[in-house]
Amino acid sequence: MNIDTLEHLLSTFQIGASTAENDPLLEKAQINTQQFDDLFFQDRIDLVRGVKGAGKTALYRVLFLLKDWAFEKKKLLMTFGVEPQGDPLFKTYSGIFDELNERTFESFWYGYFVYLSIQALVEKAPELPSLDPEGLNRLKSYFGSLCGELFGEQLTIAERITRWGNVIKSVGVSVKVKTKLDGETTYEPEVKWEPKEAKAPEIPEIDPASKQQLSELAQKAGIRIWILLDRLDEVFFRRTDTETRGLRALLRAYYRFSGEQVRVKLFMREDIFETIAAGGFTALTHVGDRSSKAMSWTDGELLYLVTKRLGHMKQIASFFDIDPEKLEGNAEYQRECFYKVFPAKIGKQSTFEWLVSSLKDGKDQTTPRDLIDLLNNARNEQLQILKMEKCEQKTLIEERALRRAFDVLSKDKRDKYLFAEFPHLQDDILLFRGGYSDYAEASIEKKLGGDWRIKVENLRSIGFLKFDAKKAIWKVPIIWRKGLDVRRGRA
Repeated sequence: MNIDTLEHLLSTFQIGASTAENDPLLEKAQINTQQFDDLFFQDRIDLVRGVKGAGKTALYRVLFLLKDWAFEKKKLLMTFGVEPQGDPLFKTYSGIFDELNERTFESFWYGYFVYLSIQALVEKAPELPSLDPEGLNRLKSYFGSLCGELFGEQLTIAERITRWGNVIKSVGVSVKVKTKLDGETTYEPEVKWEPKEAKAPEIPEIDPASKQQLSELAQKAGIRIWILLDRLDEVFFRRTDTETRGLRALLRAYYRFSGEQVRVKLFMREDIFETIAAGGFTALTHVGDRSSKAMSWTDGELLYLVTKRLGHMKQIASFFDIDPEKLEGNAEYQRECFYKVFPAKIGKQSTFEWLVSSLKDGKDQTTPRDLIDLLNNARNEQLQILKMEKCEQKTLIEERALRRAFDVLSKDKRDKYLFAEFPHLQDDILLFRGGYSDYAEASIEKKLGGDWRIKVENLRSIGFLKFDAKKAIWKVPIIWRKGLDVRRGRA
């Protein structure tokens, strides 16, 4: 490929975005995994679990994109607790939750489910001729004086969360009513913050009968209702007592609330689920009945993900003669297309196998997010190489660009994942900086100290360490080594 062709193709190369909210190819090149089928078509699971980057939010966004089709074709009304695009607004109210005990938290979530369901029904009322208005008003009445404030107009999802947050704040809520001479009435809500010592309004007690009332209302209207919540790792400050109480209460409320006619669907980080489970949770067996296994991707699914996205980049697909329709279910053709764009090998290993094995964490997970990030980084590195050297190439992306991109990713994950999300483990992680990758029991005990077993388990739970049972050693996976200057070899 000559320089002009390379520059043109690299400028159009965009394998997607690492975050589902900003991924332009998610809708066109989505991969319908088993979790998608089990959740959407079979309705077998309510709790979707996965490590960060495994695709929970991508699945959540796909469901959001399907909401109109689902309502029209399946009579399924889906309501979403956070904006599919943008930052979750529950973080705004983390301070409000600090004083709530687990029982009160459960009441909050139960009421929140009712609130979201009512709002969704209100918005779809013109298309639901069988909807019982009296039944809807009975549900609204649980919110007392705030009923008009909460349901008086069509709201965005962001406004729903904001207004529901106001229900549990230490505030006084009032509405100024202005009537003009022509009879037009305007309402101006006013929120007045009260001192902390002032008596805060209690969370509305939602009668448990509301679940049955809502189910009957949906049944009469000829629909089912799904309430979907994602980004639960961003609702509270991480690893706080508030987070533990809030999410344990959420799981209990979800279990109590879900039924045949109305279901709650939760998308939860696997490390958070493990933390809740480790603290002892009596309802966990029941919650697990409709839980997915932790989301994971096979090598074949990851290859399909990459090549399907290549097939939906028009300039790339045209130049390399990639037929998107032939990719479906054809692993041999997928590999053929992959190696039209990327080199055959990295060192002595075939390129795709090198990518997958290098990106595995301590739980042997390679996530779509990391793979997409790496390939986008490689494109940037290749452009830099091309600008400096102005040489023709045999492949669009070369080996050295992939290696440089991997180094960038390792450092990026060190900062944005290990240090940003687990600051309480940072000192233990930094003990491995500049050292070796492999540790026998005596070596790792010397490094981590007397309580090394607890520390090792904590580091394993976040994917920083892996235990090799055959060799009886703990290993720092390749993905972390460049970011911490870890050398291959036994300590």
